[in-house]
Amino acid sequence: MINFEEEKKNALEALSDQYEILVLENKSLEIPGKHKLSHYWQVKVPVDSILFEFDFLNLIVGIPQEFPLVLPKIFLPRNYNGKLLFLPHVDQNRLICTYDEERSIPNPNKPIQQIQFCLLKAKKILEAGLKEENFEDYKDEFIAYWEQTYENEESKVSGVLSFINEELTEGTEISFLVLDNKLGIFDYILLGNSQNSKKIQYFLDEWNYKYNESRAFFVGKIDFKKPPFELKNKDLNKHIRLKERRLQNQFFKFLSLNQGSKIVLFDTGLEGTRSIQGLKIGQLPISGNGFRKGKISAKLAFQSIESQKKITRLSIIPIDSNRLHIRTAGVVNNFRKENRFVIAGLGSIGSNLMYFLSSFPNPSFNIIDPDSIQTENISRHFLGLNYTGRSKVKALKYFFQHYNPNIEIISSIGSIITEIENSPETINKYDLLFVCIGNWNIEKWISDAQIEKKIKIPICFIWVEPYLLGGHALYIHPNDNRFKEFFNENDLFERNIISSTEYLAGNKLLSLRESGCQSSYRPYSKEKVIMFLSKLFPHLKSWIEEKPTKSESFTWKGYEEESLKGQIKFEDWVYDFKDETLISHR
Repeated sequence: MINFEEEKKNALEALSDQYEILVLENKSLEIPGKHKLSHYWQVKVPVDSILFEFDFLNLIVGIPQEFPLVLPKIFLPRNYNGKLLFLPHVDQNRLICTYDEERSIPNPNKPIQQIQFCLLKAKKILEAGLKEENFEDYKDEFIAYWEQTYENEESKVSGVLSFINEELTEGTEISFLVLDNKLGIFDYILLGNSQNSKKIQYFLDEWNYKYNESRAFFVGKIDFKKPPFELKNKDLNKHIRLKERRLQNQFFKFLSLNQGSKIVLFDTGLEGTRSIQGLKIGQLPISGNGFRKGKISAKLAFQSIESQKKITRLSIIPIDSNRLHIRTAGVVNNFRKENRFVIAGLGSIGSNLMYFLSSFPNPSFNIIDPDSIQTENISRHFLGLNYTGRSKVKALKYFFQHYNPNIEIISSIGSIITEIENSPETINKYDLLFVCIGNWNIEKWISDAQIEKKIKIPICFIWVEPYLLGGHALYIHPNDNRFKEFFNENDLFERNIISSTEYLAGNKLLSLRESGCQSSYRPYSKEKVIMFLSKLFPHLKSWIEEKPTKSESFTWKGYEEESLKGQIKFEDWVYDFKDETLISHR
C-alpha cells in the first residue's frame, strides 16, 4: 500500500536537490478542483531571461491528498499580476493547465518524475504563450475565459439558459425572459422562434413561473480575440462599426427602444454548441448636461457619453436536445427524431418504466392514470413522500419536466379505456403504447381495440407476479395480434412462473391485505422492479428503434425469498432456468 505522506516527503527531498523550494502553509492558495490539495511548495524555476524579463519564476506546486495517484497542480503565485496571467491555458485561479485529468493517467511509481514533468510542461506553456505560438488555443478555452470573474469585477458572470435550437441571422430579435424566481440556478432564459421554444414557454406558464419578457438582439459574428474580457461600450462599438450599415441602423434602433438594460447576442465563431454568447448593456441616458430630456440619442450615448461604461458578460448555456445529447452521449445520433410513448398505468411499474424511457433522445409522453400517490406506494413508486396525495400523472409530469423542460408530456387523470373510446387518434400519434395496469379484462379490451383498428400502433403489456417471482412483457404488433395465444383457457398467461393451480386455488400468499376490504395488494419490492426493467431494457430499445412487426413476449424469472420457499408452487418448465434470467417466447 502507498504511504501518501511518505511519498510526498520523499518527493520534496529529491526535488530540493534540483530546485530551491519553499514549503508554504497558506491555505488561501487552495484552488477548486476534483482533488483537495494538502501541500503547497513554491519552486524557483530558471527561465529564459530575455523572454520572461527575469531569470527565475516562482511556481506553486499544489500536491493533492491522493498524490501520486493523481497529478500535482502547477499555478502562478497569488501575488503575481504580470503578463503571464492571461496567456493560453492559465485560468482565473492562476492554474496552469498542464495535463487533462480525464485523459492523463499518472504512474504512481514515479512521483518525482510526475512533478518534474508538470513543472516542465507549465514552463513550456508559458514560453509558447509569450512567443504567441499557442494563441489559437484561446479558441478552445474561450468559454472558460469568458465566464471567469476578473479582479476588478464586482460580480460573477450571469448564466442564461438558452432553448434556441435554430440558426440565427444578423439583426434577429428573440425573447429574453427575466424570471421572478430561479429555474434551478438561472434567472434568465432565451427563447427562439421554434416549436421547442414555444413548448418551453408553455412549461413556464403551466407551472406558474412569473417573468418579464424583453428582447435580445443578435449582431452576428464578433471576435474579441483574447482575454481579459473586461469590456466597455467602446469595445463593442468597435465591432459594430465593422458591420454593414443596415445592421448598424438596426442595432441603434434596438438600443433606443424602451428604457432599461439591453441584451446583445453574438457568435464567437467557435465550433460546437456554445458558439452564441451574450452581453448586457446598462441603461443609456436620455438626458444630460446641455441636453433636454429625451434629446440624447441611444447612438450618441453608446458611442460617446457612455463609451467607458462597463458591459456585463452573459454566459449563454444551451439546453436544447441537440446539445444535451452530444454532451452526454458524445455523438450525434438522430437526436432530432422524437421518441413518443403512451403509458397507461403509472404505478410502481409504469412510473419506473417512464424513467427508463426518458433516457431515449427527444422523448415525449402521454401518461394516463386515474389515481393519486398514497403513502403506502412510496417504497416502490418512482416518486416519494413529497408527492403523496397528488395525481400520479400530474406529479410525474412536474418531476420530469423540471428534470428536463425539453420533455413534452400530456397527462390525463382518467382511464385508458375512455381515452381510446373518445380520442383514439391522440393515442395513434405516438410510437408505442405501454400498458402497465395488470388487469386482464382491461388488457384484453385494449388488445381487441387494436384488432378493431382503433389502436393502430404496437402495444407493450407489462405486468408482474406476486413477490416479482416473475415479470412479463408482451409486445403485440397491429399486423400480428396474437394476444389470446399467450393465455390459457383460464385467462392465465401461458408462461407464468407461479403455477396456475396456485392462482386457481386462491393461495392467500399471492395477495396480502393490510386492513379493510379495499386494502389488498400484490407484494413485490422496488429492487426487483428495477432488476426486471433493467433486463428488459435492451428489448424495449429494440421495439422502439427497430419496430419489429412480429409479436413476442419475455418472462423474467425472479428469485424466491427464503421465507417463501416451499409455500408457492412453480410451473415445471421454470426449473430449467436460472434465477434472474430473461426468457424469450415467440
